[in-house]
Amino acid sequence: MSKNHKKDQTVSNSQSSNTGMHAAEYRIIKHDLFKVLYLNVLYLALVLVVYFTNNQSHYLDRWFGKIFHF
Repeated sequence: MSKNHKKDQTVSNSQSSNTGMHAAEYRIIKHDLFKVLYLNVLYLALVLVVYFTNNQSHYLDRWFGKIFHF
């Protein structure tokens, strides 16, 4: 085996390991992105539920009135 062939083989091995590392990092990033999107949708739904239920019954106004003694 020549020196150039050995060098090419080590370069290709390092490139394949870099590709595998990048794929693993992208899987982690994809998982985190979906988790953030899921939590944001959940928080938005929670805020909308609180807004529309409070709009009719004003329970938050009474609750904050008790806490802060308005």
